Amino acid sequence: MRIETPISALLRAFVILHLFSLSLSAQPQKGGAEDVLDNTYIFNDGIFFSHRSLLSNRPEIRWGEEPALFENPQTQMMKADYWILGNGDTLLAKDAYAVAVDGKPYLRVPEVESPLEAFVLLRIRGRICHFSYPATREEKVEVTAYNPLTGIPFRKGTVVNQEEEEMHWLYHFPSGKRAMLTKENLLEWVSDDPALTKAVEELADDEAQTEKYIKSIRIYDDRHPFIMVKKE
Repeated sequence: MRIETPISALLRAFVILHLFSLSLSAQPQKGGAEDVLDNTYIFNDGIFFSHRSLLSNRPEIRWGEEPALFENPQTQMMKADYWILGNGDTLLAKDAYAVAVDGKPYLRVPEVESPLEAFVLLRIRGRICHFSYPATREEKVEVTAYNPLTGIPFRKGTVVNQEEEEMHWLYHFPSGKRAMLTKENLLEWVSDDPALTKAVEELADDEAQTEKYIKSIRIYDDRHPFIMVKKE
């Protein structure tokens, strides 16, 4: 029977602890110096005053217990007029560049017709981002009234038809540039990818073209990842 002395027990414990620490260091470590921007990337919740602060994921103001925003889940849009800060000061929502809620970024979009400031979710997040929002389009149509007995026109007028449509936009995350999602703009933004450029050029102009453009954005982001550098 082998008797273990206190010294040998201490040495054995040291060896076990050392081997355990080596096994941990050999495993992949999470939270390195860089993170790829995609839809799984978590933004720090709060208010961003500029593109630069969004780019570095450093909101100038963090939310309190609950962000004061009105949410519309259907449009994936947040709205606000102003916020009361912890020191009692008032911050107008129009002075914000973007907000992050539950780790997701929402850009302030002045083009949205609303009495409140609208913040729209970046639905695709990467080097090229995509966002959209509903808008009302007005179309003037000239109409003519005819006499039912003679068939002679006796009155002309203009009728305004209102139709709701989805407005699709591109957002270039590295520069903060925005542009409408059109074939021309998309071709300009993916011009450094010859194969994808050729594929987009060959897309037919049909009812499904927007979905094809969105798919092209996802392909581009997969091929050209944007790295978010962590600031210590």
